[in-house]
Amino acid sequence: MAGNASSLPGSTARAWWLRQLTLWHRITGAASLSILIFFAATGVFLNHPGLIPARVDTEVRALTLPVTLQEVLGAAPTSGTAPLPRPLANWLAPRVGVPLRGSVADFDTREVWIDLPRPGGEGRVIIDRATATADISITRRSWLALAADLHKGRNSGAAWPFVIDALALGTVLFALSGLGILAMHARARPATWPVTLGGLVLPAVLFLLFVHGG
Repeated sequence: MAGNASSLPGSTARAWWLRQLTLWHRITGAASLSILIFFAATGVFLNHPGLIPARVDTEVRALTLPVTLQEVLGAAPTSGTAPLPRPLANWLAPRVGVPLRGSVADFDTREVWIDLPRPGGEGRVIIDRATATADISITRRSWLALAADLHKGRNSGAAWPFVIDALALGTVLFALSGLGILAMHARARPATWPVTLGGLVLPAVLFLLFVHGG
């Protein structure tokens, strides 16, 4: 069984490091490949918003609250912003298609307003306190608009930011392990560092000429 790199002779230690770097490069590349392609592709659409269709579908419905929820509605606040009562949230969630537990609403003596943020669209629920009816309006845009919102992390829920963070970490490890592999082969490949340096300098030059100097 191979020891750690510090206990190995020079050539063997180099081979050990190369195996480790190659292993991490393969693992992080395989793990982040699909989501990295997703973010790269959606980045193109964000850079050219005219490619995203402007199609909008709006669904409007009116529902009457059950008697038990009418009692909950009557006990709800009559002013300000406050958490939506859990029974109301549990009843509305499957009807609007988004989780509402922990959501807040705007209350007054006549109505309760609930925003329904979602990637690729938006919506709202307006509950009339006098009639105990809920007017639901849900707007959905194209799947490209949905993908663009996921790229930005807009209204994407609590779990999606962890996906973005995991991708960022995986990409950093992928890049660093790739840089290590390049460094270990650089002596036999003279173009390695000029190309690497060019990849660093060119974006900086373009930024200074066309963005920062605007």
